[in-house]
Amino acid sequence: MFAKTSFVYLERSIYAVTAIGILNYSTYRLFLSSKNPDYQSLLHLRNITFASDFALLQDAAEVQWTLLPLWMSFVPYLLLHSLASSIIFTLTKPKIHKCCRAILSTWLVVHMVGLNMVIDILFNLLCFLCISYLVSGNRIVIWFFTVLIFQVSEFFISSASYEVSLFIRHSVSHEWFVLLYAAHFYIILRGLSVALSIHRLSDKSRSSTREREAKVEPTIKCDSKFSLTILLDALDYSFYPHALFLGPLILYSEWHDFWVNCNSLSSSQSASFKTLFSILLSLLFKAIRLLFWNSFWSLCLCFVYPNSFGYLFPYVQLHDLSNRLNKNDFVIDRGTIGAIMSLRGLHLFMTYLQFYGWPYVLINLEWLLINLFNKLLSVIHGSCKKNLYEVRKSCDGLHRLQVSYIPDPPSCLLHVLLTSECWRSFDRGLYNFIKSYIFLPVINYEVPLTYKYSNIVQLNPTIKTVLALILSYLFVLLYHGIDQTNMIWLFCNLLVLFSERLVKWVYLYTDFGSELRHHLSTEWIRRLSLLLCALSGIFSVLGNFYFLIGFRAAHQLSKWVVYDPTLRLTLFVFAYCHLNLVTDLRSLFPSLRPQSGKRFTHMQKK
Repeated sequence: MFAKTSFVYLERSIYAVTAIGILNYSTYRLFLSSKNPDYQSLLHLRNITFASDFALLQDAAEVQWTLLPLWMSFVPYLLLHSLASSIIFTLTKPKIHKCCRAILSTWLVVHMVGLNMVIDILFNLLCFLCISYLVSGNRIVIWFFTVLIFQVSEFFISSASYEVSLFIRHSVSHEWFVLLYAAHFYIILRGLSVALSIHRLSDKSRSSTREREAKVEPTIKCDSKFSLTILLDALDYSFYPHALFLGPLILYSEWHDFWVNCNSLSSSQSASFKTLFSILLSLLFKAIRLLFWNSFWSLCLCFVYPNSFGYLFPYVQLHDLSNRLNKNDFVIDRGTIGAIMSLRGLHLFMTYLQFYGWPYVLINLEWLLINLFNKLLSVIHGSCKKNLYEVRKSCDGLHRLQVSYIPDPPSCLLHVLLTSECWRSFDRGLYNFIKSYIFLPVINYEVPLTYKYSNIVQLNPTIKTVLALILSYLFVLLYHGIDQTNMIWLFCNLLVLFSERLVKWVYLYTDFGSELRHHLSTEWIRRLSLLLCALSGIFSVLGNFYFLIGFRAAHQLSKWVVYDPTLRLTLFVFAYCHLNLVTDLRSLFPSLRPQSGKRFTHMQKK
């Protein structure tokens, strides 16, 4: 037994040393290539000044990273917005707070971006509100309208007249163009979330209103008043600036439920000053960590250029393949390619950690300040006095000090084992949106019994799952743009996802799987599982590179992997050893395991 345990520890130590060694060697090769003067004229670099007499060249090939300084300039304004909103919430009634916050958000959007963005928000919101009321919340019609809006937006944005269209009336930089482009489609998704949620919320509110008024009089007199309330909520949600420009995506239903429940906040339910102070320190630590990773990765990009070299793939050749592929003037080594494949994913995580991390900190800070100011008022007025707000609804979780509607920041891509984990834990806002408005409605759909052919049309649960997955990926394709590159990217990911589900089904529900569980030890099952994870991971990474660096560069990378056995074997060995290392780290540190499904237990019960 001791010998077996020692062998397992030795095996896993070899995996860890191999994974770290290959990554370090590849990064060193990329560093040497980055400092090679022959490549300098081909790379997209910019000067970064760290001191008056000290400057470095930084990788600037990825537009989202160059957009980050512009977006970070908005953070102080968003911080002031959180402070002002929390003060208004504490001193005023809920409806006045909504009006004031909507006005404050509108002014902030005008100040940061311009009046055209406000027009865009109002236009899309009114269009989705009108279509939702006209079709009585029919999801199919709303989705057809959304597809039309997406296609019209793509047509006008891609046209030469875009700079004199809705957003831009003067010449702007490419970073501003990307910011406005991303914000426009987030505005569409916010309008869609309102349209898909508002009919259900309207019915729920009307039913509760009828129950209250039935005790007083048989007629209902508040429909127009309720409609104005709905419009005010939708405006407050649509103009909320923290996640407006680059995400993450916030669901209107979660937003609405959270703030409705917050209106019954009382001083007796607020946390102690010690608890509030500890949470404030936690948020401060998160902000410092975001600043540290921003500075650290900015410095790393001054020494290695994974993004620029990624776009350089079509113009270089790999060692030993000059007679089998197109000849080029420049040669790239396998270590550089391996480092690019690893660091490009890490760069994507670092970028979106900033885009999604700061809204998470600021929104939670706003809710913390609300609790803090409410606690201060309770101390000033006396703890025995009446609540500041009338308690209109009981809610279990009002004592929670974490905002439920803002998704958590993305998990590091180096910590995931499966492609499905990556989709669930990276862009959590988009994942919540897809699961709430596409996947679960398809899964839970039942043909009415009154339908003539209900027995024939009724779908098998497996077919429903497959259909829901396909529709979900079709929406992602619509959102990111319908072109050849995105089709290949999503097809590869969908194929890997179906493969993962098939392997799980075979292992859990077939005789072959039961035989494996009976005859193989836990260690051998782990080895086979990670072997399959390594194969699917390499295929998924190649598919993702079509989305990250374009068709030509990703196609060249795929040809290198296919034609060069040394590169192919090295990638597989690194992937397998890396996944073993991640599995061991996740067992030692459970916090590294991506958490994504905590918010959907209540959705499946609806």
